[in-house]
Amino acid sequence: MKPRTLLILLAVVLGLGAFIWFYERDLPSSEEREEQSRKVLAVEKDDVRAVTLETAAGTVHLERVDPPTPPAEKTEKEEEEDGDEAAGAGTEALVESEWRITKPYTARAELMAVDRLLDELINLEKSRTLEDAVPADVGLDKPQATVRLATTEGEKVLKIGAAVPTGGALIVGLEGSASAYVVGDSF
Repeated sequence: MKPRTLLILLAVVLGLGAFIWFYERDLPSSEEREEQSRKVLAVEKDDVRAVTLETAAGTVHLERVDPPTPPAEKTEKEEEEDGDEAAGAGTEALVESEWRITKPYTARAELMAVDRLLDELINLEKSRTLEDAVPADVGLDKPQATVRLATTEGEKVLKIGAAVPTGGALIVGLEGSASAYVVGDSF
C-alpha cells in the first residue's frame, strides 16, 4: 500500500473517531432512547419547582423552597482572628431544598412523600398510545385529577382520565397533545 493512501485512510479513521468522541458520546444509547420514549413526562426531578394536584376533593399546591445560600468563606486571616470559633467551621452539613404546602393551608411538606410523588410522576410509563383520542371518550374532558408541574422549562399538565374497563390501567393525557396514554393505575 502506498504511503499516501495509508495517510488518507488514517485521516478518515481519525476523523470518524473524533466525530464519535465529540458528538455521539453525549447521545443516549438505544436502550436509553427506548426507555425515554416509554415515559409520559420528559422532566428531570431537580427541575420541578412546584406541584399542584387538583381533584374533586380540592386542590393541593406544593412549592420547592431552596435552602439559603451559605455565607462567603472567611479568609485565613479572619479565621485566625476568630480563634476558637473556627474550630467547627469545616463541619457544615449539606442542606437539601425543602417542600412547602401553600394551598389549602401553609405548612412544611413531608420530603419523602413529595419525593415519592415526583418519582411516580416522572417515571410514569405508558403501555400504549392512543393517537388522536377524543377527550370525551377517554375521560380527559372532565378528568378525575389534574397534576401541574411547574419546571424551569415551563409548566407540564397531566390529566388523569377514565379507568380502562379491563382494569389495572388509567388513561392520561398531556395538555396540548392530541394523544392519550394508557398507564398502570398504581400511581
